[in-house]
Amino acid sequence: MNKKLLEGMISYEFRTRGIQGKDYSEYLTKSSGIIILTEDNKDIPKEEDRETIIGEFSYYYMDLLPMDLFGTFDAEEQYLSDMASEMVDEDGEFTKKFSFMEDTTSLIILNTIELKPEYRGYGIMKGVIEFFRSYHESATIILKAHPTGFTDVNKKYTVKEFNLAEKKVIQSYEKCGFKRITKKSPYMYNEGGTIIP
Repeated sequence: MNKKLLEGMISYEFRTRGIQGKDYSEYLTKSSGIIILTEDNKDIPKEEDRETIIGEFSYYYMDLLPMDLFGTFDAEEQYLSDMASEMVDEDGEFTKKFSFMEDTTSLIILNTIELKPEYRGYGIMKGVIEFFRSYHESATIILKAHPTGFTDVNKKYTVKEFNLAEKKVIQSYEKCGFKRITKKSPYMYNEGGTIIP
């Protein structure tokens, strides 16, 4: 499959929802969506273009200025609660390793970008990040780099297999302009306005 051709046929479909009935609902939204590959059937008369769902994504967008970050994260979802305990202390201040965020006014917490294996390695993830950036140019993006595909409870995985998969995920995000928060931390960030290489 030609990389350039593939990138030109990718589109995204969003589903965004506010967080209903919470004190922080006007500052926090959750978005998810699908990644679609459209194949042009112009060689076949009267044939419709074929669309295939090749992946999905989900993230939270937050306006940080008025928020109690830890309280909000802790109330919303376990993934966010775990992240909050790394990001802020009991007083609501950013921890030392997250101190770069002190002047941040908006934040994207990237939950997942998952692509079907046969569509990996074509720059699609970079395109998804650029898509987020087009809507939230100045937001800092935070994520926990974790490999997918380790959820089959009937299969035993070795530490070596997991570490190799995690290393690949980290390298993929680094290609999209993300930096590790510390050398051993699974958390990565891309500051607002960062140009994706």
